[in-house]
Amino acid sequence: MPSPKSVPTPRQAPSRRFTMTEDEPSGHGFPTGHEVLLSRRYPPRKAAPGPYKVIAQLPARNGQFQYRIKSGCEPFFRTIAESEIERI
Repeated sequence: MPSPKSVPTPRQAPSRRFTMTEDEPSGHGFPTGHEVLLSRRYPPRKAAPGPYKVIAQLPARNGQFQYRIKSGCEPFFRTIAESEIERI
């Protein structure tokens, strides 16, 4: 009977996390930590008024970069396309 040390175990793929530092160029128009507003070009939605903070830059979806944003008036994060936010 083989010892437990000699029994091969299946290899696990390394976990991948999407991380980005501010030194890495990403192509995103809004850096993490900056404040933005929801664009007035889009129909009104039930959203907190005022500034939102960019929490994370996300990969592109349907040809647009995505962002995770957070308002101090809401207990949750929003994921939004780059065309739906504007600079303050």
